[in-house]
Amino acid sequence: MPRPIYAEIDIQALKHNLARLRESVGDRTLWAVVKANAYGHGLENAVEAFADADGFATIDLCDAERARRAGWHKRVLLLEGFFDETDIEPLQDLDVETVVHSMWQIDILKRLQLREVKVHIKVNSGMNRLGFLPVEVGTIYDLLTSIPGVKVIARRCARIGLPTAHPHGQARAFRHGGLHGQLRCHPLASRSGR
Repeated sequence: MPRPIYAEIDIQALKHNLARLRESVGDRTLWAVVKANAYGHGLENAVEAFADADGFATIDLCDAERARRAGWHKRVLLLEGFFDETDIEPLQDLDVETVVHSMWQIDILKRLQLREVKVHIKVNSGMNRLGFLPVEVGTIYDLLTSIPGVKVIARRCARIGLPTAHPHGQARAFRHGGLHGQLRCHPLASRSGR
């Protein structure tokens, strides 16, 4: 027998929370992470509630498509990037930015005729899940910018309680990787570790 569970989604409360975050980050880019159906709040609700965010970040290209259908016209970022060649055309059609975290993704981009694929270089800042080492970022940047149709937007790094988790530690690691001044560090904080 199912339990009588009820969840009320308060759009005004979500807008309020986003406004408080906006006050905290100032003019920096504010991404609303909306993976897993906006953490159960409903992606369509998130389009309304987070209208003042600069972009949506998700892990699924289907979520990006749903957000576009629901009226989201701002930036969308795939946090885990694309998984195969068949993802590239929809990325371009939907104007979705993608993380690049592995050489196999770069190999895919090299093989294709691209209109414009906007990429963020994922840097492994100590989490050891996905991303390039800070010392590799210069080479990866050069590889990506040499591919016709690829536009490097920024680099991304996980940020969870490790020595490089502090933005200054990440910036130091990034400078040692040889790209100081070429790209800005944009850490994505996470409470869940995902």
